Amino acid sequence: MNTDKLNSLADRLLEIPQQLSDLQLEILEKTQNSQEIANDLAEAEGALKVRIANEVDESGKKVYSNADARSAAFVELSADDEEIVSLNREQKEIQAEIGKLKIDFDCVSNEQRNIRSILHFFAGRVAEDL
Repeated sequence: MNTDKLNSLADRLLEIPQQLSDLQLEILEKTQNSQEIANDLAEAEGALKVRIANEVDESGKKVYSNADARSAAFVELSADDEEIVSLNREQKEIQAEIGKLKIDFDCVSNEQRNIRSILHFFAGRVAEDL
């Protein structure tokens, strides 16, 4: 391996910590956004569950009298609730983004280890030549 290539690897090794830091910050930001969405989703689902639990027919009797009926109603109604559907979609998208960022982080981290190993190997060869 020539000196220019080794210098290029050394330069790249010096750039990687900032790149890893940037990726970590982006993961942190997306994770916080995901938590906010999860909180909004829990709130929307809670409101729907309360509405289901409090629903009564014309005679004043509860429409969904047991837990199974309320659970089934929740599944059915939440599938049609625009806010819940939108928040679920947004949550899945952000989780996919976080997953991709974690893969990117791992790739750059592996690159860092590989460059270190290469430079260490050639540093040893140079020391032997002295």
